[in-house]
Amino acid sequence: MIELISNGIDEYILDCIKKSNNEITIISPFVKTDALFFFEPALTKGKRIHLITRLFERDFIMGVSDIDALVKFREMGGIVYGISKKLHAKLFLFDDIQAIVGSSNLTCSGLMANYELNLHIRNEPELIKQFNTYSNQFKKKITSLEKLIQIKSRVDKHILSASGSIQIPGDLQDHGNNLSNDISIKKSRKKRVKKVVLDMPRKWIKFSWSRREPADLETNMGENADYSGSITFPSKPGRPSQIHQNDKIIHVALLKNIMGFDDWIIFGDAEIAVECRENYDKLSDSLIKKYPEIGQYPYVMWLKNVSIINSILANGISLNEMFDELGDDTFIWSKNEAIEGRPGRCKEAIRYYRSHIELTEEGYDRIMEKLEEKYLLLGKRFIPIGEKVWWNEFLPEDKQFIKYVKLSYAES
Repeated sequence: MIELISNGIDEYILDCIKKSNNEITIISPFVKTDALFFFEPALTKGKRIHLITRLFERDFIMGVSDIDALVKFREMGGIVYGISKKLHAKLFLFDDIQAIVGSSNLTCSGLMANYELNLHIRNEPELIKQFNTYSNQFKKKITSLEKLIQIKSRVDKHILSASGSIQIPGDLQDHGNNLSNDISIKKSRKKRVKKVVLDMPRKWIKFSWSRREPADLETNMGENADYSGSITFPSKPGRPSQIHQNDKIIHVALLKNIMGFDDWIIFGDAEIAVECRENYDKLSDSLIKKYPEIGQYPYVMWLKNVSIINSILANGISLNEMFDELGDDTFIWSKNEAIEGRPGRCKEAIRYYRSHIELTEEGYDRIMEKLEEKYLLLGKRFIPIGEKVWWNEFLPEDKQFIKYVKLSYAES
């Protein structure tokens, strides 16, 4: 029997724990201390509980997972298996009888509060057997209590020294294990074609704001959505000729997160309505000279079908978290670098491509999945066609740059 659960799974978890006899396996990338109380009684009764989770220091520093929870779980007699940041699956397996699989992490938000979607499966022996096979591949090496305490010490030091910092510490470690077949995957990459070619339309991330003037976490993108109907580009290297009509755009803002580190927040998506037309979608030389604030970004490109999360930037999607999930497969450039033997350069790509950078298909698809979840949860502002550009805040009314998008490309 398979039952869809579209609300909290806390009552299901408690019932499954009660009915389990000997062994429970949990796969959860993120674990919070407040959720351990669900399993404390089972541990005290001697039930064997396996916890498969990530051991990436950044998760603990950013507060999405608690290293204290893993230490406590181990001290109570639970078994921890540390897996690398590639872990994304969520599974609760009770003996060989029942399972809950879906989107919920072992956090109170994931079990009780968030908009999650899960399946409760029982009396399906073949399916349960497959879940067991899947989870057993992660149970190769137990993470000791000593190792967890060592990680906690490193994390605590980073948190204490984070105040005033503008960069995520460069020596953050991923203490989790990779599956053995990861090695063969890395070797096979070198056999791929070195250039990744995508069918049109292409997919791009477009960055807004700068390190000198980062965005504010409280900026309400829904209220300012009208200005997301266009994007502007710096004077160097010149007109963005690679981006074409109907290409897809992901809006991203640079800001400082609550820890003081650089982060990039995804807040919407759009399509290119009109390409940047030579000698047309550009500020005049006189305006560039007269208004240096906007003269650094003289090129404009108009958008259509713009969707913006109707909330503040703090509720957007962290690009750093997408890097943790997708790694080198985020951008075309970083994927090609990995193919050529230079992995781990997805963040470095941003320094090379400061205005915009091309996404892989898998990168774009995963970001859009996350955005659709945010739109459903927080609502969205939709703009069918762009008519405004942020330059207008600096230009007198008679010089405002508006409605150019309504001219077709052929008319230029």
